[in-house]
Amino acid sequence: MLAQHSVLFTQILNHILLPLIHPTGQHNHNKLKGIEGFLHRLVIVSSQSKLNARRLLIRVFGPYAIIVGGVVAGVLDAIDAVIAYGILGMNPIQVLQYVASGILGNSAYAAFTAAGVANARLGAALHFFIALVVATVYYAGALKFPALSRRRLVSGLSFGASVFLFMTFLVLPNSAVTKSTFSPGLFLNGIIGHALFVGLPIALFATRPRRQKAALFAASANANSQGDIA
Repeated sequence: MLAQHSVLFTQILNHILLPLIHPTGQHNHNKLKGIEGFLHRLVIVSSQSKLNARRLLIRVFGPYAIIVGGVVAGVLDAIDAVIAYGILGMNPIQVLQYVASGILGNSAYAAFTAAGVANARLGAALHFFIALVVATVYYAGALKFPALSRRRLVSGLSFGASVFLFMTFLVLPNSAVTKSTFSPGLFLNGIIGHALFVGLPIALFATRPRRQKAALFAASANANSQGDIA
């Protein structure tokens, strides 16, 4: 069984993940032709291990969608925050310390001392942890509600804006973050920025058409194989 799963994951790398990285050319065409054979192998392995083929694909692609989507969203959101708060006179270290202040409070601000740099690192870790959690929530939701996959642009933008509102009005008030006066400019930037730089990339990576088609093909093939057995 271990050998079968080892072969399976090798096939996933060669026939699905690589075409995602190199989506054009004859090389990609050949890889796409190999997907069918891979998925039939997947059905055989899943039937032997009593593991549904669709669930197995989800287990493989889930971490990819969550990690890549979360990291991309985290980087874009961080750049947006550095620019927005930089206009107000804050440097990148202070922006990350602001994130860390959600746990440490005012003690997070320690300038460029060793403690200050450590707090900034904590802020960066918290920032990307939150991004990964947000990506996980969207991916799980897309599996439960197919509309999130069919309308990924609208869903992603709406999801990103909702994340900002959730963080602003529910999470931050109950954290130790340094309280500040309301800024209409920052609020507007937060909604637009989270929609474009958080929700949208997470939705795009969580619902890439080829991955969805592969999962649906596997589920269909698995159902057909079970019908033949019956």
